[in-house]
Amino acid sequence: MDAQDLPPDLLRRPFRTSEALRRGVTPSRLRAGDLWTPTPGVRTLEIPMTLCERACAFAVVAPVPFAFAHATAARLLGIPLPYALDEDPHLHIVTRTEANRVRRFEVVGHRGLESREVVEVCGLPVVGPADT
Repeated sequence: MDAQDLPPDLLRRPFRTSEALRRGVTPSRLRAGDLWTPTPGVRTLEIPMTLCERACAFAVVAPVPFAFAHATAARLLGIPLPYALDEDPHLHIVTRTEANRVRRFEVVGHRGLESREVVEVCGLPVVGPADT
């Protein structure tokens, strides 16, 4: 299988498997070896290497509203961190207090979004520097 089997706009961004299925992509195509699964329900043509790319891939299936928080927010904002936090492989996200914490592989869920300022970084919602 090759990338030509996918709608052209899906070649340039992370996409939901459900979106691809609705658009006629077959389940076997979504399991092909040239697609990556950065988080369940999401596929990409390229491996998300940077934090921004990983965050963009997760944002496709994130609950709304949400923002990246804690060490993830600090790294996206360019705030220096101690080594142990700078190497944290998890994506930290925060949702509203009344929402359930997100529970996914490589994601740490937090609550309390309504009490935090949110800014945009890489086109993503991120807890602002003062709250981070």
